[in-house]
Amino acid sequence: MHYPPHSNSIGLGAYSKNFADVFSCTSNPAALGWLRSAGIGVFTEQKFLLEVLKFYTMAAAIPLSNGGIGINAKYNTAGAYKESQFGLAYGKSLGTVAIGAQFNYSTIQIAGYGKEAVFYFDVGTLWQLSEKLFTGLRVSNPTGARFGQNKEEKLALSCSFGLGYEISKAVFINSEIIKEEDRSPTIVLSLYYSLDNRFFLRAGIATATTSPWIGAGLSWKKMRVDITSSYHPQLGISPGISLIFSGKKKAE
Repeated sequence: MHYPPHSNSIGLGAYSKNFADVFSCTSNPAALGWLRSAGIGVFTEQKFLLEVLKFYTMAAAIPLSNGGIGINAKYNTAGAYKESQFGLAYGKSLGTVAIGAQFNYSTIQIAGYGKEAVFYFDVGTLWQLSEKLFTGLRVSNPTGARFGQNKEEKLALSCSFGLGYEISKAVFINSEIIKEEDRSPTIVLSLYYSLDNRFFLRAGIATATTSPWIGAGLSWKKMRVDITSSYHPQLGISPGISLIFSGKKKAE
């Protein structure tokens, strides 16, 4: 089983406070601990401009006292093959440290072969090392959950370590190492620019496939629209679009 693909252009603000949004909890559930406002977001991506390869995700989150709760769902389709995942997450702030956990229900369905499902969980932590420097760790499926009628197939263990630096209130750089069981590590490097919290530019690259991506967004009142595009050297372009609605920020 493969995890539903995660676009590198969303969830960037997990390793920060000023650049986080509702998608940040999809990168690390501990980001809910520092959540500043309620929000809901949807994202869709068409892989390599192929009609049969589509990815959808949504996330919603609500801040609580010293923490927050969130839900997210992912759906990936490739013709007769379909993957889906639903997650329920909680994050708590401990000052300069945040912790979080997410419980997941994931399914695989292949036309003519039925559907299999599995429950598993993720844990994560974030650390504010200084005013501008943040780091964190996420572990997905630490117990080695299995699926199939006889539990013969093991769900992959996945770990990610991130480091984020807020150069200014307008510029944020992020790096992340992602290691999935039985696969080579992937390094994701990205740059985020915000102009008056109204206009956004993002760019980055994932080393596993040497795939660069770029995105631009515009915010109006409580709504934000982002358009992104990634490029695979052999397979081509994957365009995507996201829409985020944010609520009033809670008092610090």
